[in-house]
This record gives sequence, structure tokens and C-alpha cells, in this order.
Amino acid sequence: MNALKLKTLALVALLLLAPLHAFAQTGKEAFEKGNRAYEQKQYSEAVKHYTQAIELNPQDADAYYNRGNAKDDLGDKAGAIDDFTQAIHLDPQDASAYVNRGIAKAQLLYKTGAFADLEKAIQLNPQHTNAYYNRGLAKDDLGDKTGAIQDYTKAIQLNPQLAKAYMNRGIAKSDLGDKTGAIQDYNKAIQLDPKHANAYYNRGNLKHALSDHIAAIQDYNKAIQLNPQLAKAYMNRGIAKARSGYKTGAFADLEKAKQLFVEQGDMNGYKDAIRNKNVASNQFARQGK
Repeated sequence: MNALKLKTLALVALLLLAPLHAFAQTGKEAFEKGNRAYEQKQYSEAVKHYTQAIELNPQDADAYYNRGNAKDDLGDKAGAIDDFTQAIHLDPQDASAYVNRGIAKAQLLYKTGAFADLEKAIQLNPQHTNAYYNRGLAKDDLGDKTGAIQDYTKAIQLNPQLAKAYMNRGIAKSDLGDKTGAIQDYNKAIQLDPKHANAYYNRGNLKHALSDHIAAIQDYNKAIQLNPQLAKAYMNRGIAKARSGYKTGAFADLEKAKQLFVEQGDMNGYKDAIRNKNVASNQFARQGK
């Protein structure tokens, strides 16, 4: 079972908007309008106002930075990268611009570039929590589980309330065979954020791997309660139910997983659900059920 990872911009708010600069009043007004629109999640409107601010003051790094944030939230990763790059050009010491550019690059699978940006951010600001957390994700994606754990640990030291860092550290520990450490991290993530569906899902996966199917089902139940669209939770709960002998419940979950995978355009997940349903059918047939 593949562990879900929280990709940052899907599960983490972008960094706080930069402070206002003292520039021409009309530019300041446009910038403030952009901030208000951004705070209200009116990202297209925010882009319009930040663009006006940039036209009035092309040297304002913060306007580029904030417009990059808004573009990122609109899904325009390439446009966001361009804006963060311009912000860095105007203010080469802005660690947060490197972090957000690195995040956007990672989402476009520019892994090497993302890693380099996060390295630079840490060089500029060794206390930047999000830089360590996201570098941990980058190392994880590159297969460096030990390095990822070190970065997640540093992020936790800087911010002990960072639930996602505990969860992703738990995933990395599990991948390295440290099941006890992984469970402890999942427990801590859930303690810090009781509505963290992925933490329950990943803890359920680990319990399932340890053959504690009933406990795994309970965690999948909670994950589904928190996120009814979590197709893999339905699929893995179906597998756990099958291994516990619950035929009807197992088939119902695997069917639901198939439905959700199709709706979400995940054909690999759909094929996995079909395969697991066939495995369950063969299991029950052997058992005469």
C-alpha cells in the first residue's frame, strides 16, 4: 500500500503576505486591494490588483511575491515561478521567495531545481521551518529517506506543532522499517490535528501491514469520515475487511473505491481496486463463502 504524502501547497497555506512598502499612493492602494482580495481567496482579483501595483512600481519585490502566491493558488505554477523569480531578482535575500518557488517547481516535477531553491532558502535563513519541511519532501521524493527524516525533525524542532511534519516523518520511518517510530509519529500528528485524514489513513496502513486488521479498519473509518473522497481509504478498508472475513463490507468498499477512482480520473487506482476485488473474491471462494 502506498502511503499518501502531503504535498505542501495542497495541505499547507502559502507564507504570509509580505509587508507593505512605502511607494506611490496609487501603487500602495493597488497592493492593499490585492492583499484584501487574496485574504478573501479571490485570487484572480488579487492577481489583477498586484499587476496594477507592479505596473506602478516595477521594482516592488513584494508585489511580485504576492502575485506569485495568487497565481499558485489558481494553479498557474509556471506563472508563479516567473513571479517568484522576479521577486528574487529584486530581493536576492528573500528566503521565502526561494521556498515558494521551490514548492512550485516540485509540483511541476522539477525536482533538482526545487531542491536547489530549498537549499538556498535554508542558507539564507537557517530557522525557516517550511524550508526544512519542504526540503524533507524533496529528499523523500529523491529516495533519501534518512535525509528526509533529518529535515522533518529539524522542522519539528522549529515548530513542534507542525502535524504534517510528524506524519511525513512517520511515512519515512515506516519505509525504513521503523514501525514503532512511525506509529509514534502518526499518533503525534493525530494528537496535534485530530482532523488530519491522511494521518489516520497512513496509521491504518501501518496497522494493516502489522496484521492488526481491526485497528486498521477503525483508522480507515476515521479517515473516510474526515474525507469521504479518499478512494484509497475505501480500497484499503475493503482489503482489511476481506482479510477479516467481512465479505459484504469488503465488496461494498472496493466498489466504492472503484467509483471514486473513476470520478477522480485515477485509472491506476481503479485497476488496483479491480485487482483487489478479484483477490478477495478468490479468497472467499476458497473459504466457501
